[in-house]
Amino acid sequence: MRAQIPIACVRIRMTNRDNVVTYHFSHDGGKNWTLHDHRMEISGLHHSMFGDFVSLHIGIYSAGEGSIRLRDFHYRAL
Repeated sequence: MRAQIPIACVRIRMTNRDNVVTYHFSHDGGKNWTLHDHRMEISGLHHSMFGDFVSLHIGIYSAGEGSIRLRDFHYRAL
């Protein structure tokens, strides 16, 4: 289990390039970005895998004690 780290604000950046989603996060307001360990290949999740053409939608999930607030959400097509 990870240690509890009190953080007031976390910025998350997700990028989908060539159907590979990459995650970055920043604890200092977006000045320095850290690449998250995991990347996902998603081509099978949004194109004809489940019987029709659909598109991915972003979802936010939070677990454990405390609360989160989502704000300043931006979506930009590359």
